[in-house]
Amino acid sequence: LHDALPILILQYHIFVMAHQDNRFPAFKRLNVTELYRDLNKFEERVKNQTTRSVIVIRGLPGSGKTDIANKFTDAEIFHLDDYMPKGKDGTPTYDMSNIKQGNLAIRKSINKLLKTKFNKPIVVNAPHVYLWELKYFKAITCQSKIPFIIYEARTLFSKDNETRVKE
Repeated sequence: LHDALPILILQYHIFVMAHQDNRFPAFKRLNVTELYRDLNKFEERVKNQTTRSVIVIRGLPGSGKTDIANKFTDAEIFHLDDYMPKGKDGTPTYDMSNIKQGNLAIRKSINKLLKTKFNKPIVVNAPHVYLWELKYFKAITCQSKIPFIIYEARTLFSKDNETRVKE
């Protein structure tokens, strides 16, 4: 981890720089109902969310997406990690084909859910680093006439370095 830290920090800064408010016309094209980058504002907005909506929590690995998603107690939560093959140590293994297959499986599950009378938030926890990965959510939320809310997890790591090293 120590050797990879400068690369991770650089990736994080590139990610943040590319997503500054004044450079974000692409989200308007995605028909996003609400976009949050401040965790407190996001949590305040969705803490009592009880109606059908699609909430995407996106961000780099280690940014705290899973911790945030798990705070939803009355929602259907889809974690990309749950759809990834596991390595010998039990952690998900990622490559582009695995990610694509995982995203397709999540979409299929969401499509089934939206055909039912399910009336609670649908939370998706996945990196979705590229905007094109969000186009599906634009389509289903427009078609279903439900809110499309995005939270961008912006912390570098959800755990401090000492905790990471011990793991």
